Amino acid sequence: MADEMSLEEIREQVAKRVAEEQVEKPGQDENLSPLAAENDLDIGFVRKCYLSNEVGDSTLFNTLHRGKHIYNTISALWLTYLGPHWDIDHNNRALADIENVALSYLPLIESIQDEMDKLEGEKGVAGKLKSLNNKKKAVISRLDRLRSAAGRAAVLKCAVSNNTPLTVHPDQLDQHPLLLPVKNGVVDLRTGLLRPGHPNDYFTMACPIEYKGIDEPAPNFFAYLNTSLDGKTEVINFLLRALGCSIAATNTERLFVVLFGLHGQNGKGKLMEILYHVLGPLSGPIQAEMLMAQKFAKSADGPSPAVMALKGRRLAWASETEEGSSFAAGKLKLYSGGDPLVGRAPNDKAQTTFIPSHILFLLCNTLPHAPAHDSAFWERIKVIDFPFSFVQRRPQKDKEGNEIAVVLEEHQRLADPDLLVKLKAEASGILAALVRGCLDWQRQGLNPPRKVIEDSLKYRRSEDDLQDFIEQCCHVDRADPNVKGAASDLYKRYRSWWEEVATTRPMNMKKFGTLMSMKFKKHKSSTVVYLGVMVDVIKGMASEK
Repeated sequence: MADEMSLEEIREQVAKRVAEEQVEKPGQDENLSPLAAENDLDIGFVRKCYLSNEVGDSTLFNTLHRGKHIYNTISALWLTYLGPHWDIDHNNRALADIENVALSYLPLIESIQDEMDKLEGEKGVAGKLKSLNNKKKAVISRLDRLRSAAGRAAVLKCAVSNNTPLTVHPDQLDQHPLLLPVKNGVVDLRTGLLRPGHPNDYFTMACPIEYKGIDEPAPNFFAYLNTSLDGKTEVINFLLRALGCSIAATNTERLFVVLFGLHGQNGKGKLMEILYHVLGPLSGPIQAEMLMAQKFAKSADGPSPAVMALKGRRLAWASETEEGSSFAAGKLKLYSGGDPLVGRAPNDKAQTTFIPSHILFLLCNTLPHAPAHDSAFWERIKVIDFPFSFVQRRPQKDKEGNEIAVVLEEHQRLADPDLLVKLKAEASGILAALVRGCLDWQRQGLNPPRKVIEDSLKYRRSEDDLQDFIEQCCHVDRADPNVKGAASDLYKRYRSWWEEVATTRPMNMKKFGTLMSMKFKKHKSSTVVYLGVMVDVIKGMASEK
């Protein structure tokens, strides 16, 4: 019977349960773990908790485990602190740690037993001994209940609804820009220095790599960048500033980086692969469809896990869009801007609104179509060209056994089959390079080099069909007041030109007028005319020939 067990037997049973249930968590800060010894808490406080029944049990649980367990009020999931970040309590550590509440009630049993021992042998104390024994049985019964399924569930239920709840709202999570949680602490990105993590940082993700200081080298990483980007130091440094900006999570830049390579196997995928290895859950891919125009819109009321996957991320990328696809400019501006995002995970009770912390990258061999007239869209776009294709060629020998020289095309380079292994070995050095890039970004901003600016402008110009029409079919002279064209004449010529050069439908006159108004001053009297531009009859005749 439980009430007949000695104090020593109770201790042994509780210790056995703790040994069976307590699992060592990697990276756990031992100073934050509750000590399940009877002298940790004031006996008066413990007695008060005991007398408050299940609410008291939960108050004691919260006191012991604040900074170790916390409950997300929206996802309805318990989180456990691993140092320097919180993670979902996949192994039910919060449930297991209810045993520490039972341990904390042992001093009450000792206190009652001490009173009984003092009364032993005295006359006229039978009634008091019986009362004390009943109290002892009640405490032991509480221990038994705390080890039952119903009792444990009651503690966790009350732990999030008592006067000192262990709760957190998603708005409190991952809200510290310029701090980067890593395997061995938190990097202050304003200085490049490492400090210990703290539960109140409320990070839910961390780099799985140790930070070994800002000067940690990564020679193979820089050799890879140098080869992939044709030795263009200014482009390499810009890329590092963009990546440094991404890990800062400051939400101050409107940036969308396009890593473009006309030929496949050009190294951009390898870059994201190694960054994912270094940054872990702080980075990750998204579906390209999130950024592309779609025929059918999804319901705004349904779950939006793709949006929620961006919460807390520092770096996100989409890969390999379909040829002929087009950006949805509004969606891209939303996901690459600073306005709050709204989403709901599949199991969440309510929607979550959060400030984005990520920078978006696109990896592509074919540039998606984009609206050339949308200046806000193009202000974000920064194109980085990966000009080479890295191919594997096994050495060949002729009939005499002589090695045949490998013949490569102009855009081809030999691939290093061991590159990823070499880069992973430099993970701490690559992390240091990102931190240096962040410091450089804070000093001078993104500061894109001429090469990046020119490639971005070239991309925009390639999407400007209306400018093609103007150059091929119109005469432009903004200084000559006699150069002006009727809107109807210009649109008529545009339609005939479009039928010659394209297979899709031309834009309607309303859109044509809107775009022309962005390029030329419009004057309206009896008819609408555009000043400084008119149909060029000679060019038209030449095109007809």
